[in-house]
Amino acid sequence: MSVLKETNLFDCGKWVNGVWEWNLIWRRGLFSWEEDQVSHLLEMISNKRIELEIVDKWVWKDNK
Repeated sequence: MSVLKETNLFDCGKWVNGVWEWNLIWRRGLFSWEEDQVSHLLEMISNKRIELEIVDKWVWKDNK
């Protein structure tokens, strides 16, 4: 659904007054049930700490 499928974190938002703001872009308008899912997604990712001075990278962790 996202226009930004294989991108890094930097392309999914911006820093505003030292605070990260998400800017997720969708290929089409969302159905009402999808809006609920997006709200839940934003709730989950807003709890993650994003730091301005850290380099963005992909990390794969083995699930043992």
